[in-house]
Amino acid sequence: SDTDISLNATPSNKNRTDAIDAQVKDLDQQVSDLSTSATDARKTVDKLMDDLSALTEKQEGIVDSEMNLRSNYQDMPELQEQFKNLELSLCSALAEYINILSAKGEANRKSDALKKIKDELSQKSSTFSKDPTYSSVNIASEYVSVSNVDGDGNIRENTESGFSVHSPHIDILSTDKNGELIKDSTMDINVQNFTLSTATAKLDDKKESGTYEAIGDVTITSKNITVQAIDNELKDKEIKEKALTKDGTFSLRAENISATAADTEGKSTGEIKMNAKNVQIASMDLDKEKRTDKQMASGSQMILLSEKMFSGSSDKDNKSKLVQIVSDKVAIIGDTTAEMQQGENKAVVTLDGGNMTAGGSKVELDGDTTIKGKADIKGDVEAPNGKFKGLEASGKFSSTSISDGTMGGTAASAGKPSAKMKMEDAQKKQE
Repeated sequence: SDTDISLNATPSNKNRTDAIDAQVKDLDQQVSDLSTSATDARKTVDKLMDDLSALTEKQEGIVDSEMNLRSNYQDMPELQEQFKNLELSLCSALAEYINILSAKGEANRKSDALKKIKDELSQKSSTFSKDPTYSSVNIASEYVSVSNVDGDGNIRENTESGFSVHSPHIDILSTDKNGELIKDSTMDINVQNFTLSTATAKLDDKKESGTYEAIGDVTITSKNITVQAIDNELKDKEIKEKALTKDGTFSLRAENISATAADTEGKSTGEIKMNAKNVQIASMDLDKEKRTDKQMASGSQMILLSEKMFSGSSDKDNKSKLVQIVSDKVAIIGDTTAEMQQGENKAVVTLDGGNMTAGGSKVELDGDTTIKGKADIKGDVEAPNGKFKGLEASGKFSSTSISDGTMGGTAASAGKPSAKMKMEDAQKKQE
């Protein structure tokens, strides 16, 4: 055929049952016809037997007395010839009758056997679709090619062309007889659009409406996995990377997404790295049509947790120009120490051991200030006005109008800020 070739190894319970029904029907018709033939054959045998008996009686009447024998002896040869012919006809009729009975018995046997097979098929009809039929089609060759081309060698690009595999279990293997991967084996799929789906269709009878519900799993197991949007070029007979594909994207979309670098015991290991010019991690509701940020997701939260965390700097040579934290509430909690530094100890605010230390070349407090507790000021104090419930000078007390006591020495110089913590470089993975 120029347009259609079918290669089938497809046992059918229904087709086999229908075929047996047709054979049983034919056999039943044969039995009916043979029964009629047997009746006719039996009548023929009976008639020949009657004719033979009559001829025997006639012959016996001729020889019953000497007188009859002398007067009718000339008829004896004719009677013997008739008797001989009747015997031959009777033998032939008996043979025909026996053959008809034998054929009828064989037809009945076949019919009974087929009916038994049909009963067995009927019992298996409910499980036939699940029980193995052990049918198979094998194609073996060093090279096998399947192409969508016409008789003129044109590649068929119309929507009706294609290659379809419909099976509940599909294996594509490149292994040897021991199940090991063949060294340097490859598999290439190169199409404009590629879809891998585990969605099941639930449609109405007319297949005009319904849903496609994602079920099942997709598992990819390999030592190295790369997903990229890269343009390549052939240069010096080798395919090499040329550039990132313009406007190329990579999207992950699911209710729950997990990226884990942990061993089989659950111990965290390895590294997860994201590197881009612009990185955004947010808990946002999106615009339904544009898929762009719309508003903060209600009740959302973000957890960043590690034994050591570095924000704004990985080492002294790579620092952010701006780290901005904006929120209705901001909490910085250090179980032992919390510290802010500017430059190399130019200005420091340290919370450590239940104490707070603030220092710099100049410390300025604006607004009303309340100091609860003893204040120890080691340096000069200058104020336009002062109001004290009590005033005590242990060395010298003086003013432009009052002088009392003696000078106890010059005032102490401003203290130099001291930091508890030093900048660390983030540990980098060894290549």
